[in-house]
Amino acid sequence: MWMKTRDCLDVGILVAFVFLIFSSLVNSSQNNVDLSKILLHFSWEHPLGTDFLGRDLFQRVAQAISYSVLPTWLAVILGTMGGHFVSLCLLPHCENRPMGKIVAVFYFLFSSILTIPVGLLVFMVSLWFDGAGLIPFQLLIVLLFLMQTVILDRSLYQRDHQLAYWQAHQVMGGHPMGRIFNYGMSHHWRSQIIANLVFNLQCALILETTVSYLGFGIQEPLPSFGNMLASHYDAYFRGEWRSLVVISLALLGCLWAPAVLQRRLGEKKTKVPNGSAFVYSWRLMKRGVEK
Repeated sequence: MWMKTRDCLDVGILVAFVFLIFSSLVNSSQNNVDLSKILLHFSWEHPLGTDFLGRDLFQRVAQAISYSVLPTWLAVILGTMGGHFVSLCLLPHCENRPMGKIVAVFYFLFSSILTIPVGLLVFMVSLWFDGAGLIPFQLLIVLLFLMQTVILDRSLYQRDHQLAYWQAHQVMGGHPMGRIFNYGMSHHWRSQIIANLVFNLQCALILETTVSYLGFGIQEPLPSFGNMLASHYDAYFRGEWRSLVVISLALLGCLWAPAVLQRRLGEKKTKVPNGSAFVYSWRLMKRGVEK
């Protein structure tokens, strides 16, 4: 019963997400200030009501996704892809004596930076570049998640690189990048990589919402979930909870959307053919050498 309910929620959230993005692109006329329509309740003209300046909340939420959520997620994806690319360049040299020490310095530098709480780094950068918009935040997100992905790949490599078919691939003359990509990133590391990406997408959205709520990042009149929550702060004390509920539900839906991706991609688990782990390992090794 729960599985069917969750599947329905997944489909509903994805459809609503795509519809909101499309709506923000084709219709922005209801985003104009109209003081005669302040804090209106639900209606056919305004499905989610209006905000403290008479602007349509439905369009505000839709534009918040386009202006803040999607750029933030794009920064996370770029950082993650960049981290995997850097890993493909660094990991093959981990065992080499000349380059191993230089690579170790990079890993030590990345690990040292990541010991600083991410929230503190984001707040410091936002404070330093006050009024610069979302770009400094995005650049920091790209760098942080690039380093975090590099450290994740290194830990997965240290766990698996002594496996038998990894060693056999090396003996047969296979390139280290081929082992890392074919055996690791494309197969046994896939679930961890997807889970890490989803977690990063959710964390980045929470960070962006927090930064915008504190008055940094995206500024009015451009919408984000953070500045929309902050702008209705006085309405909460007057008992106007509608805007808080609408914005919070939209934010929760955006946090749910990456988890849908994880479940759908995670269901495609790699199966061992012919019931033999040895045969499967040999086929993986042969495929990697051929590539």
